[in-house]
This record gives sequence, C-alpha cells and structure tokens, in this order.
Amino acid sequence: MRTAATSTSAPRATRASPRCLGCFDRPTNCPGVGYFGSTPGDTSETSTTNTHIRYIASTDDGATWSAPADLNPHVRKPDWAGMFASSGHGIQLASGRLVQPIVFRDGGVPHASNIYSDDHGATWHNGRPPDPA
Repeated sequence: MRTAATSTSAPRATRASPRCLGCFDRPTNCPGVGYFGSTPGDTSETSTTNTHIRYIASTDDGATWSAPADLNPHVRKPDWAGMFASSGHGIQLASGRLVQPIVFRDGGVPHASNIYSDDHGATWHNGRPPDPA
C-alpha cells in the first residue's frame, strides 16, 4: 500500500479538513486525495450547501497538486444535506475504479454510500446506497 499524502504533506487546503482521504491510482501512478470542507458561515445539519467534496491529484509523487475539483455538481442530489467524505480511505479496485465512501443526510437521516470514478478521477458518479435492513 502506498500513502498518497499525510496530514502535513497534503496541500494546505486539504489539511484544514478533519478528514483527508488518500487513494493511489495505480495505472497512472498518480496519488489523489479526496477531502471535504464547509462553506463559511453555513454549518447547519440541514443545509444543502454546507459541505463540498473536492478531489486533487499529483503527477509528481505529491511535490505539486492540481487545483481542487468540486465534485458536488456531479454527485450531490439537491435534497441531500451534510454530505461528506466519510472516515477511512478511498480504494482502487482491480478494474481501476476509484471508490470513496461518503455519508449524506436525506430528510434528516444519515445514509452511507459511495462515489466512484472509472476515468482516474476525471469524472465521479454516485454509487448505490445499501438497502435499509
């Protein structure tokens, strides 16, 4: 396993987040980091604008990083509130798919799910949340 970034080596914008999640893209030899941050002044649990999941990548082993890409327009549904990249780490499947666990609130109820990319982080999509028990 290879670490993409640590809390002190990742770009400053990601270190402000309490959850900095690393994933290493093997086919492109590119570390990537997913993280979330809050919109200033908007921290309510019911807000649909208070958190943003962003993704950055490095092509030089973490010496420099891309500009953050906001994933919310691609993965956040309009009625979701409090969406964030959840605890743990993103993974890469043998197929090359990057998978990041997320948590979101819908109607005040928290749900676990995931987002994924099949093109090395260029685009992201919603996975299917588990069916309730």
